Amino acid sequence: MADTQYTELTPKQAMFATLVSEGSTFTDAYRKAYNPTTKREKTVRDSASKVAKVPKVAARIEALKEQDRTVTVAHEKLTNQWVVDRLKQKATDPTVSDASQIRALELLGKTTGLFDEGTKITVEHRSPEEIEKEINERLEMFFGADA
Repeated sequence: MADTQYTELTPKQAMFATLVSEGSTFTDAYRKAYNPTTKREKTVRDSASKVAKVPKVAARIEALKEQDRTVTVAHEKLTNQWVVDRLKQKATDPTVSDASQIRALELLGKTTGLFDEGTKITVEHRSPEEIEKEINERLEMFFGADA
């Protein structure tokens, strides 16, 4: 990235931003990037917080995190698309057994939601009188007209 806002970071700031974007805490990133001489936790924590609040460092951290999110999404899409493409190849390859072609088609259907096997509930709005009538009809069917 040739953006001047990032080239203004010192090497230590750049390392700090990279470590934070990869999941390190501010204090751990500060220790690794700056190698402070003090062992006092509060001093290290305060210094790490100050570095993280520097606008160009904060912007770099966010940019790196966004880049990682973009790469992750692209990778997931690529992986999903690759699987679908391979299933299409198997489903249409005449050298593949019929059973394998059918399985590939089944999996393709499931990935596209073609075979939605979810439970469906139908709600009917009926009056109490209608419900009572249906119950009486069913009781007569099971126990005869004498019930």
